[in-house]
Amino acid sequence: MARRILILGASSTLGLAVAQVLGAEENQLWLTSRDPKKMADLSRQFVTARVDKFDALVSEDAWRLRTEIQRGWGGLEGLVCAFGSGALKPAHMWSDQAAAEMMNLNVQALVRLGREFLPLLLKGDQPSVVLISSVMGIVGAAGM
Repeated sequence: MARRILILGASSTLGLAVAQVLGAEENQLWLTSRDPKKMADLSRQFVTARVDKFDALVSEDAWRLRTEIQRGWGGLEGLVCAFGSGALKPAHMWSDQAAAEMMNLNVQALVRLGREFLPLLLKGDQPSVVLISSVMGIVGAAGM
């Protein structure tokens, strides 16, 4: 049975890899990216998937996306959060503002999105939530 899966950050390193694996298993995918060029790339690579613009820090984006999924699918079996932010320097060198911005995206946004999409997950069959981040997923930096 095909699962209905939303991948937030599908154009990121790990998000794209997850989309490729789940797409090969013939699941129904709803993919997101903030970048219009990457959205076009996703649309070309995943011709049967729905692709939407989404920014995890914009509350209206989450509400709009939840509403569209409710109308289109009615529920979700999977939510994959594959977005995140990092700093290319050790934590003791971060500014307070940089630390707050990273916490907002990497922690607080996940809590907000969990609340937003929970009603759709509860309508799914054995739903799952996967939280991953591909920050520096290909090349790491010394001291990190």
